[in-house]
Amino acid sequence: MYQRFQNLLNSGLNPADTDPFLLRKYRSINIAALCFFVVTLPFIIRAFQWQVTSRIIILSATAVCCIVTLIGLRFLRRPDFFGHILTTALFAVAANGVLTGGGATGIAVVALYLPPLFAALFSGIRPAFFWTSFSCVFLILLHWLEKNGLQVPYFTPEAFRGSQMLFQEIAVFIVIFVIAASFLGQLKMAESKLKLQLRTLENEVAQRQLAEDKANQANLAKSHFLASMSHELRTPLNAILGFSSRLKKKAEDRLQPMEVDALDRVLNNGEHLLQMINDLLDLAKIESGRGELNLEKVNLCEVITGVVFDLIPLAEKDGLSLESDLPAMLFVEGDKKKLRQVFFNIMGNAIKYTEQGQILVSVSESDTEVRVAINDTGVGIQPEFISTLFDEYTTVENAVSKQVDSTGLGLPLASKLVALHRGTIEVNSLPGAGSTFTVVLPRNPPDTKLVGSG
Repeated sequence: MYQRFQNLLNSGLNPADTDPFLLRKYRSINIAALCFFVVTLPFIIRAFQWQVTSRIIILSATAVCCIVTLIGLRFLRRPDFFGHILTTALFAVAANGVLTGGGATGIAVVALYLPPLFAALFSGIRPAFFWTSFSCVFLILLHWLEKNGLQVPYFTPEAFRGSQMLFQEIAVFIVIFVIAASFLGQLKMAESKLKLQLRTLENEVAQRQLAEDKANQANLAKSHFLASMSHELRTPLNAILGFSSRLKKKAEDRLQPMEVDALDRVLNNGEHLLQMINDLLDLAKIESGRGELNLEKVNLCEVITGVVFDLIPLAEKDGLSLESDLPAMLFVEGDKKKLRQVFFNIMGNAIKYTEQGQILVSVSESDTEVRVAINDTGVGIQPEFISTLFDEYTTVENAVSKQVDSTGLGLPLASKLVALHRGTIEVNSLPGAGSTFTVVLPRNPPDTKLVGSG
């Protein structure tokens, strides 16, 4: 019997396969329908005894609505629709009680507070607002009619008015209890669901933190390994480059053009590999916390001029103009070697991604910082790619016809070295309109070590 009753309240839904909030809604409406049906029965009996026709019709219709709701929810699965039906029946009973119980000053008027509460719980704020407005209009109209002479009869016989009032009060209390219990049940359900979601999120955060810690440890181990392998990686490659260069100088006259070309390829690829290894090792050193600056008073314009001089042949080879607009002297506190590498990487990158036009380097200053702008007339960068420019091993695909040989380490290393100086690199670019990389350096870095791994 108990299982059948639970199945009735669940409208035949399987609790294991149904959303808890939906199941709670079905149960609450079914419980309300059962309570309304039970509460209505004694009032129907009395209405027949006293021959109050309107009460007989309204109360009987309400009892039928309750039965229809219980059956309809089982087969039609439309809780919102049947919630509206019960709300309408509740209002009809309350309004009839007022119109047959002495008017707006009778105790039955309290029942008009229930439809808005019921609608708010089962149907939402808009139906609740409708029933609140409708009840207020009904009461205002009834008060106005009574003030203008309307006499609302009291159909309950004199001898039964005390017991009838008691019935009405108990009925109101029962309905309020059903509404409050359903509301508290939903709150408890929501609290349980929130707690479950919170535990799930906490577990996810803990797992992500564990994964991040492992990744950081692996990355740190990699950085320490690469930093400690500096000599082992550089020495054999330097030997290859040295012997290849010496062989080319001494035997160039005796070699065939194809053999000279092969030696050139060895040298070019070896130098490219050496540059990539140097960039990789420098990044590893910074990430492992071993990046330090040898601070001195540096003439920044002299450093930039030297870089421009070294890169002019590369730019002219591609038909580009590399120019600078600099004062004679501009001093900052910094590491001369690392600053040179920063500007070499950025200008070299600008040459790679510029097909025609020029690269212009300019400087501006204030009391606290120096700004070096490298402006090119290249293909530009799509906005969605700008945020990934300084990620390691990332190259941006651009529509350049010439072959671009990039390791994806030049800009990340430049960014790390600038950060080591407590500076930043700003990027402004539009596709087809070129790019401007602005290196912002403080005149006096606060210390010589980078905090963290960047």
